[in-house]
Amino acid sequence: MKPTTLAGRIATTQTLVTLLALGVAVAATAAVVTGLQHRREDRGLHEAAERVSRLLEGQEVATFGRSWIENEIEELRPSSMRVEIREHAGQLVTGAGPALDLRGSETGCQSRGDVRVCAIGAGPFMVVVGASEADDLATRDG
Repeated sequence: MKPTTLAGRIATTQTLVTLLALGVAVAATAAVVTGLQHRREDRGLHEAAERVSRLLEGQEVATFGRSWIENEIEELRPSSMRVEIREHAGQLVTGAGPALDLRGSETGCQSRGDVRVCAIGAGPFMVVVGASEADDLATRDG
């Protein structure tokens, strides 16, 4: 039923404009919150990757000491993060942490499903660090 009076049409238009503005505000807020969450997560992931990459300076694939580096990773990594050392071809050298699929990661940070992943080069290796975003997604969407 269409309003026939001028006041009715103005009220309808005002309601539609208000709903549209509210929708834009909600979408913008969600985008900003997601961006802030990614930036915070990326900072932590990148710092962990940098610490591990410093351990790899001067290491070669052929002479790489797995048990030593695994102990160092366990000391450096936060419990919620998975850290993997891979050859540039993608072959896993060693890893530690929760069971997250970090295969196929490229240099930089990205979301892959509900996992946030950051990867950096470290000589002949690539350090890949990931953490589940499930809690952040639940908080944002909840």
